[in-house]
Amino acid sequence: VVAVQLRRNRRQAGHLARVLEILANAQPAGGSTLPDILARLAGRMKRRGMVMIVSDCFCDIPRLRQSIEQLRYFGHDIIVAQILAPEELTFPFRREAFFQDLELFKRMRVNPNTVRKHYLKEFQAFRDRLQQAATDLNVDLMTFSTADDLGDTLSFYLRRRAAMKMMGHARARA
Repeated sequence: VVAVQLRRNRRQAGHLARVLEILANAQPAGGSTLPDILARLAGRMKRRGMVMIVSDCFCDIPRLRQSIEQLRYFGHDIIVAQILAPEELTFPFRREAFFQDLELFKRMRVNPNTVRKHYLKEFQAFRDRLQQAATDLNVDLMTFSTADDLGDTLSFYLRRRAAMKMMGHARARA
């Protein structure tokens, strides 16, 4: 998890480039869960701002929801960018193989034909719970694939989001 607090005017052209540079150079570090990190972040952020969570979001959804509620309480605008590998979305595996849990360092032998249907059902249920939490909290949730260029995709999304907000402000004034 990378926490970035930039004090510059967010409308400066280099702002997004700076955020993307920080993300590109970030090194993974374990030891804490996403909800714990967000709770600590909420206590440290002095000014209202935008919080962008870039994660696979594989954590306890009720605890994540509670941490995001805390950030929302302090007036922060929240965006969740869920990053998933294409294989996580489709489970295309056909032959028996060893699967490695990258966080628990547990290795297990799996017959994909036996677990595919159950995996996809459970994975979709997880994504539905995450989407419901985002909807309930008025948080933008988008899913990105590790196969896509995060910078291009995120840049497109943020430009579209800014344009939609401007249209909303224009309607509110009319």
